[in-house]
Amino acid sequence: MKPPKFFLSKRSLIALFIILILILAIANIRTVTYSPKNSIMRIDDFGASKFADSIESVLNLSVSRIIISPLYLRDSDTKILVIIGSDKKYTSAELQMYNTFVKNGGVLLIFEDFGNARTVAGTFGITYMDGVIRETNPLLYTNAPDKPMVFEHFISNLIEGFAINPIQLNRATAVVDLSGFLVGTTFPVLYTEKNGSAFLDVDDDNKIDSTDKIGPLPIGVLKFYEKGLVVAFGDATLPLNIYWQKKGKIGETEFVYGNAIFSLLLISYLASLVNAEEILFDETHLSPQFNSLTGLTSWIISAWIGISSGQGFALTTAIIGFTLALSQYGKLKNFRKKWKKIWREKKSRSDFISNPTRAERILSEYYILYEIMGDRLLHTANLSLLNKIEKTIHDTSFRKTLENTYGPLEQISSVSTLWEINQKINQYIYENMALWL
Repeated sequence: MKPPKFFLSKRSLIALFIILILILAIANIRTVTYSPKNSIMRIDDFGASKFADSIESVLNLSVSRIIISPLYLRDSDTKILVIIGSDKKYTSAELQMYNTFVKNGGVLLIFEDFGNARTVAGTFGITYMDGVIRETNPLLYTNAPDKPMVFEHFISNLIEGFAINPIQLNRATAVVDLSGFLVGTTFPVLYTEKNGSAFLDVDDDNKIDSTDKIGPLPIGVLKFYEKGLVVAFGDATLPLNIYWQKKGKIGETEFVYGNAIFSLLLISYLASLVNAEEILFDETHLSPQFNSLTGLTSWIISAWIGISSGQGFALTTAIIGFTLALSQYGKLKNFRKKWKKIWREKKSRSDFISNPTRAERILSEYYILYEIMGDRLLHTANLSLLNKIEKTIHDTSFRKTLENTYGPLEQISSVSTLWEINQKINQYIYENMALWL
């Protein structure tokens, strides 16, 4: 008798291949960073990991980040929020949230050049000018005129006898607040010299002409706004790893760029003003980046990990659950199992998340929807689920059972009651799904 043949079907081979890829991706989430440009989780030149690490090790302040929505600031006791560049556009609700945050005494620190965080600064009357700052003195730029070095005077004036080495910029622009300059609510904290050789190349033709602006050019400004402060710089690379403790040279004189010490002393100064013990980095508008199959898979896994680790876990879980339940019952059981597994693996901090993702951005949009609709969203979800049940099984008895307990569903105003009803509806679906299918 011939021994039985053991073989795998095509479907099993595909499943096995996917499992192997997932295992590789999970093993690489901690070791291979597929973080967005400017993220504190990114360890190459385009990340801000050294900035965040130094805040903890040198200043002894804690560091965290948000990756879903700035609307979470409403329920936060954050005192200092840092934005380093921005790839995505902001909604009016998000811009209003930043404004409210500062009005209530928060400090908002923005490092930006030509990205969307300009609109955040704009809500406070701060304007980012067109054009790139270029240096005409070859001793005062690195590799190209649009990488000028500038000397700061703000920290030096705060600390008597203290001097910071030149700060390296990279395609920076000027930041102004004309009305604030006039009334004394805004003043520059980093700028080119009045009689210096740098200029703002408005038409980007690499030469000085009538459309361009000569120094002094404010590269960073500090504005008092209601009870809080806004500090905006015209260069998103200023605090990044690329210039962190890197060596530079003027003529034959070598030095270490002042980007690191300036950024840390600025954070220390701002933290002392509001007695802050934590620095929160806002990475809600950074775009994910990956460059391999492992990176892509890691990116997908990070979405789920990020959701389970981020703030508002219960809210975002429930809202995305509404969406899935409204569309198809068949996947609800697998969805619940997946969430149970992720919840068991949940970590207290989200530092290991490789990058903010599109999935997290979708959750941000659901959160915005919830902020706008409030309990009406819960009403809509509950009633839609009941309608689908009744359409599927042609039975209204479950709705009547709920109304006997809670009264007319359309008239309920308690959010906690609406959550309770939603849980009962989902439990009812889960228990009867096998019968309906």
